Amino acid sequence: MKWMNEPAAWRESQSGLTVTSNGKTDFWRVTHDGGIRHSGHFYSRPISGDFRLRATFYGSYSDQYDQSGIMVAASETHWIKSGIEYVDGLRRASAVVTADYSDWAISAEPVPSLVTFQLTRKQDLIEISFGDPASELCLFRQLSFPHGQTLQAGLMTASPTGAGFRTEFLNWEIEASPPQNTIS
Repeated sequence: MKWMNEPAAWRESQSGLTVTSNGKTDFWRVTHDGGIRHSGHFYSRPISGDFRLRATFYGSYSDQYDQSGIMVAASETHWIKSGIEYVDGLRRASAVVTADYSDWAISAEPVPSLVTFQLTRKQDLIEISFGDPASELCLFRQLSFPHGQTLQAGLMTASPTGAGFRTEFLNWEIEASPPQNTIS
């Protein structure tokens, strides 16, 4: 795994990955304000075909839009990030899908401090689920994403308006799915 926009403070150990995001960092493209930001922190590796990306984490969110979670990227203009985003003083599940322009979806209800997010790629289908690590995850978003290319997949954090905050990724995995046998 390697960093895109390596943060000033991070440590990987047997117990997980601790990251303190730099301030004024984000991933966002054009929508609503015309700005393009590609300064967030992304710890990733390449993966092709079908896969599952899963991470359990918590953060010390304090400033508007502080965020951490999982991310996949085909390019600087085509990517998905999903996780916790601190909005109006509450932790919300968040997903941003970007194909030249970013869109944004957040949960209506706040989420617990310790959470698991999962992104599964099956051919052209991406499913994002989240929930309590001890329970079954709930589907949050389903979308189409081009299949035939290698993606970068991993962990993400950013602090768009604040000075930075700490996230503890307790565990994560990127697991390739075996090919499906079909009978014709």
